[in-house]
Amino acid sequence: MGNALVVNALSAEGAQRLPPRLAALAGALGTVEHPGQPVRHNLPAGWEVTDEDRKGAGSLLSTLTSMLDPQAPFEIDDRTVDGHMAKGALLTKMIDGLAGPANQSATAASAKIEMYADAIEDLPAWAIDKAIKRWARGECPYSIEESPRYAFPPAPATLRKMALFDIEDLRRNERKLKNLLAALPLERAMDPEPLPAAPGLPALRRMR
Repeated sequence: MGNALVVNALSAEGAQRLPPRLAALAGALGTVEHPGQPVRHNLPAGWEVTDEDRKGAGSLLSTLTSMLDPQAPFEIDDRTVDGHMAKGALLTKMIDGLAGPANQSATAASAKIEMYADAIEDLPAWAIDKAIKRWARGECPYSIEESPRYAFPPAPATLRKMALFDIEDLRRNERKLKNLLAALPLERAMDPEPLPAAPGLPALRRMR
């Protein structure tokens, strides 16, 4: 897999919180809206994002983006595989290991796998692995399912909700870092003059 980031549940837990400095900066951001223009994020007067802050935020954002990639590599049985293969292996193990009907036809088994795959196709394998382990330990959050039947596989929607439960903080941090890196000084944020268009995009026209 070259230098691709291999994500596991442990490394994901380590990214649940932003470093204190970046968390403070992201938490201080304000927003300004001008008619017909995207929302602008700004720092309070007197605040600034230093080069060191920007470097740290950019590096962490890159890591989070890789971790949230549905195809992020994942280690299965001491072998690193792409996200699609990893999720297939995890689903098969879960279904076979939790009271799956021994006489189930190959067609029915394939259909079941496809339903799960549709439910989690946009989620990373490490989050699916963590959700399955949470189910195996009988730790499905009450807010997701009130009366779980742990002897059986979770419904596709339940598995998805449990995986999302473990990536919400990472997605939130990803958004915070994007906003921080795009933040403007207060004076520029308040100026209604449109910002320069991003490369390859048409300039925004000012609404009159």
